[in-house]
Amino acid sequence: MLILIAVLATATAKNPITIEEFLSQPIPRYAEELTGQALVDYVNERQPFFKAEYSPTAEQFMESSVMGAEFLGNPDRDYVTTDIAPNLEIPKRFDARERWPECTSIGFIRDQSNCVVFRRSFRMEISSPAVEVVVVSGKGRMMHWVEWNLMLEKSFQIRCAGGWPIRAFNYFSLVGICTGGWYREKVREFLIYFNYSFGFEEIEKKIAVFLKNVCKPYPLYPCGQHQNQTYYGPCSEKLWDTPVCRSACQFKYPIPYRQDKIYVASSSETARKEFNLRILNNVQPEQRNTSSTEPRDVFFQLLPPAPQLALLLYGGNSTYIIPKNQTIIMTEIMTHGPVVATYKVYEDFAYYKGGVYVHTAGEQKGAHAVRVIGWGEENSLPYWLVANSWNTDWGEKGYFRILRGSNHCDIENQMIAGMVNV
Repeated sequence: MLILIAVLATATAKNPITIEEFLSQPIPRYAEELTGQALVDYVNERQPFFKAEYSPTAEQFMESSVMGAEFLGNPDRDYVTTDIAPNLEIPKRFDARERWPECTSIGFIRDQSNCVVFRRSFRMEISSPAVEVVVVSGKGRMMHWVEWNLMLEKSFQIRCAGGWPIRAFNYFSLVGICTGGWYREKVREFLIYFNYSFGFEEIEKKIAVFLKNVCKPYPLYPCGQHQNQTYYGPCSEKLWDTPVCRSACQFKYPIPYRQDKIYVASSSETARKEFNLRILNNVQPEQRNTSSTEPRDVFFQLLPPAPQLALLLYGGNSTYIIPKNQTIIMTEIMTHGPVVATYKVYEDFAYYKGGVYVHTAGEQKGAHAVRVIGWGEENSLPYWLVANSWNTDWGEKGYFRILRGSNHCDIENQMIAGMVNV
């Protein structure tokens, strides 16, 4: 009966000509309750802005890939916002991949697997199950793959169920993170070499060379079937367990763990030492779940709001929330690179296949964090260009575009950025 009502309603409804007209019309209650093929049909008939495509696994996949709506807000208090002046000439179209072609990982689409990691790039992206860092330096940029799994291991993340990007940025500032990479890079490389090399010593040499690439590869495999990709195994019906935190790099990586670390720019050595002393002096033995005296280990045993206070005291102002103004946001991206955005996720987003996403039907499923790498217009419709972390066979080869300038789905409400030292 619900499907019949939806079909009748969409058959008689007039598709809005402009985005303003479309947004002015409230979403009917029955449309919020639609699911599956009925939802896809309604979306495609109701609006011309984006295309939805049904997949029997889309809804279950999204359920395991978005975090709770509670992570949309600021967990502590207002942070220092950037004072960047919007005095640049803003082009109608911008793509960070084209602006900094040497930073190839800006355009790399990840697979967060069955783990809700707040993403993102940059500067810093805590948008996939990972963090990637783009450092603005002089005339150009450097890209560093950093310790993806570290952000999964820490207590500002509620296991694999989500977390607050601002806390990850502050941890990055004070404790630092190491280089990282894609899941089982060394295994994939080994298999490639194994197919063409038969001498044991030659294989050992090639493996040893490859193992020197990164400190900590991402620990969770891309689950499920993906086109033209290695199949590692099915997706679990539940979220993966959070990886165990280890203060060490992978076997045969030549750089010591502490020397491999990268920090947010404002984190001076003095500030970090003060931060570490504060932790050790203020945490009582009974508050610790670890026998370690290392500040980085003790840090995550602090009881709230102590860790929040410590971060606020010594975090500096290189981690910041960008004002909710599209001109300032665009200036920030043009000047320093991609930013992190957290936004509301609705059920119709799971079936997005292409175009400029405008929420049309389906209930809210939670929140998600992504990296915004540019913007543009399509048929006079302004959009943000966004990299997702749901592999390359989702959306527009892993990317999506979403309505820009009206804080659609709260995507402009709290974009986050930061500067990094290397």
